[in-house]
Amino acid sequence: MPPATKAAAKGKRRDGGPAPAKNDAYTGILALSLLALVVGCVFLYLDLDRYPTAKPPAPPAIAPKNTPTAPPGGDGGNPGGVGGMMGNPPGMMGMMGANPPPPPPPGGAMGNNP
Repeated sequence: MPPATKAAAKGKRRDGGPAPAKNDAYTGILALSLLALVVGCVFLYLDLDRYPTAKPPAPPAIAPKNTPTAPPGGDGGNPGGVGGMMGNPPGMMGMMGANPPPPPPPGGAMGNNP
């Protein structure tokens, strides 16, 4: 074999440099993803272009309603007079001002443990 053929078989060019890279399936996938990005940007621009460019009209002014507030003392509307976060045990029921849950049965949670 001539020396140029042996060098080409080893993956080198005649001048001693590395052989040029070859396109494979990953290069095609890269090109396809670039094309998909460009098409997506075009669709995004077309969607944005459908919206009007004028400033929307200001919303009408609505007067605030007079709503009753909770009575002072922080009872949270509990009919017992004491409640809210301080009168009930911690947890969601206590934070809402509701009545506490009933105590567990005697003898443990299963009812038969000493």
